[in-house]
Amino acid sequence: MPTLTGATLMYTKIQTPGTKYQSDDKEYVVDAYVSKETAKAWNKSYPKSKAKEVENDEFVEKFEGIALPYPDQENQYLIKVKRGSTYKDGNEIPLAKRPKVFMKNAEGKLEDVTATKLVGNGSKGVVQYEEFENSFGKFVNLVAVRVDELVSYNKGGIDYSELGELSDNAPAFEDEAPKVVADKPVKTTKKVVELDEEDDSLLPF
Repeated sequence: MPTLTGATLMYTKIQTPGTKYQSDDKEYVVDAYVSKETAKAWNKSYPKSKAKEVENDEFVEKFEGIALPYPDQENQYLIKVKRGSTYKDGNEIPLAKRPKVFMKNAEGKLEDVTATKLVGNGSKGVVQYEEFENSFGKFVNLVAVRVDELVSYNKGGIDYSELGELSDNAPAFEDEAPKVVADKPVKTTKKVVELDEEDDSLLPF
């Protein structure tokens, strides 16, 4: 499957889908900031879903404290990759088809961390997607994200990292930023993907 490499990940909503703009429908989504060359190739392949140019000053003002993904460029380039959480009939897509988050473990093997890690703004990684066509043109669906440099999502909006490692069950405040929490507890077991160099056609990335 095709991928976006060298991406800075923003507004990643995969553990729990977010609400679509001006709609009650839900979608899994990640904003990927990529190089100008990647954006040009994307625009050529998907003219109906072109990358958005974001001025450097606008990016700095919007994401205070996060370095420009590509500081040598005059502008940053945003590609929004998403997938609806339901089919047209309103039924939710099955678990197997929902986008996932992967990270490499100590052995260098991909581990499914969708239910255990929240991807914060400024994380670095690779976005995997699949193509589809309809009467309007060629589009993509989000498949997975591989996080190579994780910025942990801060539930309370304040950085407490210097105090030590926080538990996933740390209490939050009522006036905090919107939480990214699963609607229902999800029972999962850690999945490790064995990397087979001879046959990786069925593996993510």
